[in-house]
Amino acid sequence: MSDVARVDINIYQGADWAVQIYWTSGDMRPYSVQAPMRMEIRDQLGQVPVVLQTNQTSEDLETNPDNQQILFNPESGLIQLHLTGDETSVLAPGMYDYDLWVHYKSTVGVVAKRAILVGRVIVQGRITQNV
Repeated sequence: MSDVARVDINIYQGADWAVQIYWTSGDMRPYSVQAPMRMEIRDQLGQVPVVLQTNQTSEDLETNPDNQQILFNPESGLIQLHLTGDETSVLAPGMYDYDLWVHYKSTVGVVAKRAILVGRVIVQGRITQNV
C-alpha cells in the first residue's frame, strides 16, 4: 500500500489523547468516509491492548455516547480519533505499531475499505505521581 501515509503518534500515559485528520484527494476533494473504521494499537509481541473503532449501530451510540473513539463526517472527510486517560493508562511506556482502516465511498460510488495511516505509537510514561 504505497499510498498509505506513515504518521508516528506520541501519547502521554494516562492523559486524554485526540487528533483530527482530513482525508482528501490530491485535488483537495474529501473522501466520503463511512463506518466501520478501526485502529488497532499492537505491542512488539503482537498483543492488542487498545482498539479504536466507530460505533456500529445507533444502539451503541445510545448505550455509551461518551465512548466514541472514532467520529467522522462523510461530507468533509474529517476523522477524529480519541482515547480517554483511562484508555491510555493501560499502555505501558514504549513503542507500539498501529494502522487505521476506513470504509469510504469511491469516486464510482462503490464502498471500499483500506488503510490510510500506519506508524508507530510512542507512549511516554508518567513521571510525576500524586498530582
